[in-house]
Formats: sequence, C-alpha cells, structure tokens
Amino acid sequence: MSNTPNLGLTLMSASQAQKDTVFNNLAIAFDALFKGSVISAAVTTPPASPAVGDAYIVPAGATGWPVGHDDNVAFYFNGWQYIAPPLKLRLYDVATGRFMTYQGPSTHWTNDPLSTVSVLGDLTNVTGSPADGQVLTFIAVDGHWEPRTPAFTGPLSGLSDVQVSEGAPIDGMALTWNNTDHKWEPSAFVKTIPPVTFLGLSDVSYAGASSGWVLVYNETGPGAHFVAINTLETVSSLDQVGDVAYPTGGVGAIPSGAYLRWNGAAWVPSTSAVAYSWEGISDGPGAMAGKAGYLVRVNALEDAIEYVSPAAALGTSFKLMDLLDVTAAEASGDDGKVLTWVQSASRWEPLPPPSGVTTLAGLSDVSVSEDVGHDGDVLAWHNATSRWVPLGLAPVAVSGHYGDLTGAPSLAEVALSGAYADLTGKPTIITALANLSDVTIAEGAGIDGYSLVWDNTAGHWGPRLVTGGASAFTSLSDVPAAYTGAGGKFVKVNSGGTGLEFVAATVTTALSALTDVSITSAAAQDELYYDGTASRWKNRPTPYNLSASITGLMIGGEILLQYVFPEAVTFKSGLTGSYAKSNTAATASTTVLIQKNGAAIGSMAWAGSGTSATFTFSSDVAFAAGDILQLVAPGTADGTLADIGITLAGVRS
Repeated sequence: MSNTPNLGLTLMSASQAQKDTVFNNLAIAFDALFKGSVISAAVTTPPASPAVGDAYIVPAGATGWPVGHDDNVAFYFNGWQYIAPPLKLRLYDVATGRFMTYQGPSTHWTNDPLSTVSVLGDLTNVTGSPADGQVLTFIAVDGHWEPRTPAFTGPLSGLSDVQVSEGAPIDGMALTWNNTDHKWEPSAFVKTIPPVTFLGLSDVSYAGASSGWVLVYNETGPGAHFVAINTLETVSSLDQVGDVAYPTGGVGAIPSGAYLRWNGAAWVPSTSAVAYSWEGISDGPGAMAGKAGYLVRVNALEDAIEYVSPAAALGTSFKLMDLLDVTAAEASGDDGKVLTWVQSASRWEPLPPPSGVTTLAGLSDVSVSEDVGHDGDVLAWHNATSRWVPLGLAPVAVSGHYGDLTGAPSLAEVALSGAYADLTGKPTIITALANLSDVTIAEGAGIDGYSLVWDNTAGHWGPRLVTGGASAFTSLSDVPAAYTGAGGKFVKVNSGGTGLEFVAATVTTALSALTDVSITSAAAQDELYYDGTASRWKNRPTPYNLSASITGLMIGGEILLQYVFPEAVTFKSGLTGSYAKSNTAATASTTVLIQKNGAAIGSMAWAGSGTSATFTFSSDVAFAAGDILQLVAPGTADGTLADIGITLAGVRS
C-alpha cells in the first residue's frame, strides 16, 4: 500500500480489503481541504463539541492538541482527523477574515497581505527601484529583496575557472575540464568515430579460420573464435542429452508406453501412474496434518488457497445472536426462553417454552398408571388400541439367569465341557476357498496372480487373469466408444443421467436470441437499456439532448442559441421529454422560435406569470451533420422573464 506524494493519503492496493474505508478517508480529506477555509488558526485546544466538517489550523506549540500535529489542518469527522499541509497551501481564516499561507516548518502559517498585490513592488519584503539590467537579490541581513547590479557581466574568458584566449586559433575547439589546473581549457573536438570492424574486437580471433566456419565462444579463453562446423558436437537422440538417463540395456529396456519423469537428478523412463494430490498442488495450502475441521478459502492476495480455522473465518466471538435470522439479546430477559420460529417475521425469536403435558402418563397415546403395580414394566405398542401400554417382563428378562427361563431344555454335555467335538449335529467348517460349493478352482502355481471372476453361465466363481483397466476415455463403459464424428463437440451427462455423451456446442449468434433480450423493430443508432419491470434488455433510439442556459433577461430578436450538429439527429413531434423553465416568471405571453437553418420549425411559449414553457412542434424534424438549430427571442423581449434553462430531447438517427 502506498501514499499520495503531497498529502500522504493512503491509496488502495490491487487486493485492498475494505476498499470503502480507504476511499471514504480520501473523500473526507478532499472535502476538508477543498472547502478552502478554517474556523480559526489560533485555537490552542480542540473544541469540546465540534460539528461534523469543522476545520482548524493547529497553532505551532499548542499544548491542547495531540503532540506531533503542529501546523496540521484538523477537521472533525468521526473524531479529529489531521492532514500535514503541503508548502504554500492557502486557506481562509474565518476568525480573522484573512487568507493564510503555509510557509514551511520554520515560518509556519503567515497572514497574506491585506491589499491586492498587482506588481512586484507591492510585496512587503521587496524594496528599491530597479535600474535597467539589475536583478532581484535577497539580502539576508536585511531580510528583504532589492534590485542589484550583477557582479560580473564580462565575456566567458573573464571567468576565474576558464583559461582561454578567444580568437581564430581556437576556432572549432571545445572547452574541456583540466583536473590538474582546475580550469576549463580549449581542446580539439573529435568529430568522427574511427571505424570499428568485427576483426578488430579484442575478444574475437580469426586465427586459422576458413570459409564456412562458425563463431563459438569459449568461457575459459581465448573468447570468441571460429571453428569448422563439422567439429561441433551434435545430438541425434534423446539418450545423448546430459540430463536424460536411460536404463541398463538402453532404449530396448524401456517398456512400451513409458514416459520421462524427473527423479531429482535426471529424466528417467517410467511407467508409474502419475498421482495428483490436494497437498501437492502448487497453489494449494500444503499438508493437511493438524488441519482437521479447517476450511479453505482464497487468500488476501488472490493468488492461492489457504487453510483457515472456523474461528478465524467466522470470528472468535461469533454467537447465535449474531445470525441474521435470529433476534436474541442473550440477557437476563431471555432466561429460560426457547428459540421459536416466527413465520410472520421470518426469524427465530426467544419465547417462553410451551406449556402443557409434563409427564409420560399425561400423553394422549399412553395408557398407564404410574404406581407400584407397574414396577419394572416396559411400555409396548398395542396396535388394537393405538396406545402405548405397560407390559410386565418375564423373570429371566429381569434376572438374566438360565434357571428362570420357562421350558428351558436340559444342558447338553457340550455346555459342561465347552468342546466343539461334544456338540451333536455340528456343521462342517470350511477352511479353504476351494471347498466352497460355488467356487471352482485348483489352487497352485498355475493360477499365480489370477483373480476370482463370477461366471453367470456356470453359476460359480472361477480363476481368471484380470489385466489392464480403462486407460483411455473411450474405454470407459459409460462414455462414447469412439471420437469419430465428435470433433469440436463437448461432453455432457445424457438426459437419463446414466452416462456421458458428445454434443455440439449451442452458440448464440444473434443478440436477439438471448433469453433476457427483447428487440423490437431495431433501427440505426438504437441502444439497449435494461427494463427492470420486464427483466429484459430492450432497444430504443439513442437519446441526444441539447441544453442551453440563458442568464438574465432576453434582448429582443437576439439569437439565444446557435447549435451546429456534428451528426444526424431527429426531434420527434411534440418534442416529448423536452423542457424550458425560468427562475423568474414572464409578465406577458412570450414566444421563442425554434429554427432549422433559418426557417421556423416550432416554438416554445411562456404564458403570463408562467415559468414553464409549452412546446409547439407539429412533426418530426431531422437534422443532418452541419445543420444549424437556432433559438430566437421575440422582437420585443418580456421585461421580467429571466434566467432560463432549456433542454430539447432528440434521438440519434
């Protein structure tokens, strides 16, 4: 962020936050200075109750104002603001009725002379009557300017630091500085530059060069020299490039489809898939470690993405009451209230909690008496009565003991031994995939690397070597199978939402084809305007408004306005949208003629005691470039009709 060179006002940067604050501060400062006056330059303490816009000059040495603002222009707007004045800033002091000028930090502000200065001799610090050839000189001991005769008016040769005898012998010479004698002396002036050849350059050598050789540069010496072109080292294949490393075995060891990848030291062939990650993008925020729950946003410079905690994004003091659709003061008056949606206000508001049922037994769909008789019961839904009713639990549900189970079978031997072998009718446990009934496979080296694949015809899983996968867009199952005939087309999801398809781009080639544009009978020079009621852009003739201002009274028969048109313009019948008004009403009816190239085409008339004119304009009138429109006053001007403003509304044609 930078500042203006004279007033030091802050300028907006390209990515400025709160641009309105910076702009408003600039506008406030301009408002204070362009006013051109201050209330006083002698008030030593800021006023207790200033009005917005009040301005003062802080007197030098005043102890009541903040330190560091001597000579500043202080103005009041949301507190006191201060501007350091530039040299020679001139302001009017209302308290003294005089203009003041800022003379700098030593002289401060000084009152301008009361009288009007018209010549140099009117200035209070200029004295004496000048003679022909004298110059105005400042006399420091007297503190004023006075005319003096220059001390030296002789020839150049008379100067103390010039050693020259003027005459024919130095014809064409130039003065050059002699540092030994500390004088300017005549010397011959070199008018031409000796020719320079390529061979004459100090770092170029032709030694041993023959026709057709090329120039090369040797950093270690002897500089540039020529060599035979067939001695230059040439590169005919990629493996000869210094930072490319082929595998052992050369090009034959590179698998088909490999690409070059940088490994930190050289470019090497690789078939590894290229993986992209969020953490690896160049303009991303980096590692996600420690950023759980964070948000991402564009940074202030608008050139990258950054992490930001929810507290920083929303503000550490962000509360429920800060939400736009919540009205809550979070004070003692809201104690115990609940937020309730109020549709009429479209807001959540704190209201007392709803009164009503406070016990389970009081609910309309619960049939229960809360007493000892239902101790340990549970509520169960009874569909026949559409009620929740109490239901007693079996003893085993309460105790959890096997002995409390009604009709429990006797425990088998397995319950005592805990051994699977003692379990009667135990199932066979499958311990190998090949033993499953819907799997047909012979496990061994012959299926190394195979996968199980379902065979719908045979109704079982079987081994199959699965290779590849989609390596191209057209190999995917839910996209077009080929690019043929799709040149220049785009990809979009099909209407059924089941895959992608190629489609031709729909390009609107006419303005009138846009859905928010309504053009009716377009003509030359029409313009588009936005109709907020219809939410459409519409066409209309481009306005051409011609305005005139007549100060004071008219003179009988005078030409009030003569306007030469630079382009074609048409004024419509009746001059709709045109106005003519005066500050002072007419005494009697007054008519001003409207003429085209000297011929009357209409008029505007003020009634007696009227301030607004009525137009008479019977038909459309077209003006070509170069045509003249005149407004002509009546032969006898009205004695009171004065200060008239006129606007004639036309359209470009």
